[in-house]
Amino acid sequence: MALTTQSSTILSFDSTGSQDSVAVRVNGQVHGKLLPKGGSGLQSAILVTELAQLLSDSERTLADIDVLCVVTGPGSFTGIRLGLATAQGLKLATNCSIFAPTLLDVLLCCQKDSIAVVDSKRGDYFVKMDGIVSPMTLEQVQQIALRRSIVSVNSIPGIEVVLLQQSIAQALITFYDHCDHREQFMSLEPFYIRTPEFSKKKPFIFNQQETA
Repeated sequence: MALTTQSSTILSFDSTGSQDSVAVRVNGQVHGKLLPKGGSGLQSAILVTELAQLLSDSERTLADIDVLCVVTGPGSFTGIRLGLATAQGLKLATNCSIFAPTLLDVLLCCQKDSIAVVDSKRGDYFVKMDGIVSPMTLEQVQQIALRRSIVSVNSIPGIEVVLLQQSIAQALITFYDHCDHREQFMSLEPFYIRTPEFSKKKPFIFNQQETA
């Protein structure tokens, strides 16, 4: 990964679904915006436009991007794919460096010595503890919270949670600045804890005899 400085232009965004956001750092100053909630259909329509507008407001263009930061998951399957496809397109267009950690890693960067927890929206939680990621029930998370502090992007019933104090896109830039092993986060691979339903489906095979 190329060496960057405070003068480098860093474009950052998150579309995993907790609260989608975009941010840019220009000349050491970070500017960001929360995107309206409206599901993956809305985000696919506005994400690139919002990124371009953010750059324009900072008197920069896509060609000025030195580093592109994006979250690889966990979160909405569609949101993850949208974000990574957008990042891949921008990478090809600009040849910028990529920084693509998980949301759990971003949370742990912002709150050291804590347990990162993300609501799966399916009745349980994704937890990163001592380097291991696994799904847990609310009761299991509550038990862990008796011994360790919990950091998350949303409140969790029955638990005193340390909430992220900035947008995920802005936190991505903070993590990039403080990360000593950026080379671990250069791949635009989705981080799925569960296998997406669409990948479990058998592929459709056209049988010519059926049309005879």
